Amino acid sequence: MDSTTTEEQVTYGPVGRCTYSALYQTFFKGQRMIKRFLVARPIECFAGCYYEGCRSVNLIKNSKTSKFCELYRDSLIDYRTPNNLGYDSNSAYFYGIQCGPENR
Repeated sequence: MDSTTTEEQVTYGPVGRCTYSALYQTFFKGQRMIKRFLVARPIECFAGCYYEGCRSVNLIKNSKTSKFCELYRDSLIDYRTPNNLGYDSNSAYFYGIQCGPENR
């Protein structure tokens, strides 16, 4: 039996300027994923985080034109151990994400 998983492309409204902290070439092994979807640009992932109320994000390169965006309700700071991080040269972990007109 052959099974295929398809990832949806989700569109969120504009969120203004975003600020964040980042760990590049790193991904978070979170326990509380909200959703995973495809984006063309990182700001689309941050918009998803803003509208879904996430605390952290993995952005993982899928192809030249798309990336997987993983939204989490938890964050590295919740665990205080590096065991929840992994290395991947095609990924970046973002936390402390703040978006909106107040960040201008």
